[in-house]
Amino acid sequence: MIDFNAITSKIHELQYILENSVRDEHVIIGFVLLFIPLMIFLRIREKKWKKRKEELIEYAMLLIKENQQQERAKQKETPKKQNTRKPKPQKQYVQNVYRNDIDETSPPITESHRQPVDQQYNPCQDFFQGFLEYYPPTMPWY
Repeated sequence: MIDFNAITSKIHELQYILENSVRDEHVIIGFVLLFIPLMIFLRIREKKWKKRKEELIEYAMLLIKENQQQERAKQKETPKKQNTRKPKPQKQYVQNVYRNDIDETSPPITESHRQPVDQQYNPCQDFFQGFLEYYPPTMPWY
């Protein structure tokens, strides 16, 4: 079990020590003698760092401007390359389902090519036919 009386007595002892040590003239004088030079040193250091920071920012801006000027000069010197490549001619497959004289570039002739377009086999048609049997359009989709 925690002994609160012992804890409070220790707290009171520490408060007494702190109060008496702050009132001690030697402690106050020592604190002032250490604190004032420390603050002066930090102020000088802060001014130096502020000046250094400004110099670095100016230098960075100068470098950025020089880099941009160099890029502009490069762009002016080198003209844009024009597309000299000619597009490859695409093979055009002639699929006239009613004629037998098909062009040489066409794929090989099969029976499905000779049939009219309406009679050609379409695998997607079978799939959707079966799909519509199980899910008619009147049935909700959710």
